[in-house]
Amino acid sequence: MSESSLKRWADRGLLTVTRTAGGHRRIALRDAIRFVRERQLKLLQPVAIGLPALDADVQVDVAEVDEALLAHLSAGRASAAWHLLMGQFLDGRSIAEIGDGPVKAALRELGSRWTHDSTGIFIEHRATDLCIQIIQQMRLLVNRSDTTFRAIGGAVGPDPYILPSMLVACVISEQGGDATNLGPNTPLDVLRTASLGQDESPDLVWISTSVVKDPGELSRDISNFARECQSAGVQVAVGGREAAQLSLDHVPGLTVHGSLAGFAELAQSIMKSGSPSATGE
Repeated sequence: MSESSLKRWADRGLLTVTRTAGGHRRIALRDAIRFVRERQLKLLQPVAIGLPALDADVQVDVAEVDEALLAHLSAGRASAAWHLLMGQFLDGRSIAEIGDGPVKAALRELGSRWTHDSTGIFIEHRATDLCIQIIQQMRLLVNRSDTTFRAIGGAVGPDPYILPSMLVACVISEQGGDATNLGPNTPLDVLRTASLGQDESPDLVWISTSVVKDPGELSRDISNFARECQSAGVQVAVGGREAAQLSLDHVPGLTVHGSLAGFAELAQSIMKSGSPSATGE
């Protein structure tokens, strides 16, 4: 874009800038990336802002992304997988769309192919690690200094999966939240201490449930925890592939989400209203 366009956008408040001591406009990398994505501008020279060049040979239509990512992850083509997902990200697809779409589809297919031999386990674990690396970089690019609310969460024990809770944290960060991910196999008591035992409570606590050992017991524990959070004005959001197994009480402020898009909508409502929404999916 021309220098005059950048100045005009900055002066209109469309592009966030700071001023140097000499009065020159300075654009933070995160603000530049956010501007490009929100307006779906074509990023011609990623290397100019510290990102690897996107290879045009691996750019595909949205309809073909799921199949292409599965092929790249199956073969361990780290660079191709990075270019594919980062290309989607820079083209304006949200982290929720990427997580609910190609990442979920590819990892679910790889998981279904498991024969519990060393080769199948190796391929799935390698694919998961590649996705984690890419999602972590996306989060660095969407983290904001002007966060509007705080959130904390994790995958409750005995859930060993890293990626689902990490994706929720990234989605919340993209929506302007300050997200702390406690990771996999987190006892509910740890979430209780982190959210209710501190000087300042978060606005939102998320719980990921990809593995559930005793649905009845976990349902009671989460329902009781949600009541405690309700008293403190804290929203509780539950998600994960096993969330449908839970029979949670109808506690105000407790919501269940079947997708990352649901968490994104919830985060948007908190950001806009300044307080948790009591509506759920």
